[in-house]
Amino acid sequence: MGNFGIQEIVIIVVIIALLFGSTRLPGIARGTGKHLRKTKDSVGTFKDEFESGMREIDPVSPIKETMKNAETGKATTPPPKDPAAE
Repeated sequence: MGNFGIQEIVIIVVIIALLFGSTRLPGIARGTGKHLRKTKDSVGTFKDEFESGMREIDPVSPIKETMKNAETGKATTPPPKDPAAE
């Protein structure tokens, strides 16, 4: 779908020029550029906020804490009960 050749692009540009006329084309291009810039800025802002939120969550910290406790000898869970002792 995105494989446009030179001929297809030229045909599309000619059709757009015929439909809108040469006086309205600069305004249309300007408006399209503004909307694309706003969309790009919004995507960048969303990406920054998402990455910031992911750094706050830090899903690895519970694993690091468990590993640190295991190295120091602290048990995070109670030892299993010996069935023979009962």
